[in-house]
Amino acid sequence: FRSRAQKSNAIGPFHYRSPVLFLLKKQEMSPDDAHASSTRSAAFWCCFYGAGIIGTLLVYGLLQEGIMTVKYDGELFKYSVFLVMCNRLAAVVFAITMALVR
Repeated sequence: FRSRAQKSNAIGPFHYRSPVLFLLKKQEMSPDDAHASSTRSAAFWCCFYGAGIIGTLLVYGLLQEGIMTVKYDGELFKYSVFLVMCNRLAAVVFAITMALVR
């Protein structure tokens, strides 16, 4: 079994190593260069994750709009709150699953 400190650094079968520590260990790179590189890396990942969230919300909005504007048996879908509830339930199930896996 791994200790609590080892578990906190484990992500599935992989082990997380801080990019800052990795970059600082390189002898040919000065600390200033390592800091600038890690800052660019952090900015890239922040933009990447932000774009993923915005893209997901865009797809969700388009799908919801499609469901709300199509007639089903001659009537429009009236209960958008039901769609939001289904989304939230799926998010809770996903979050619990990820918490148990971790």
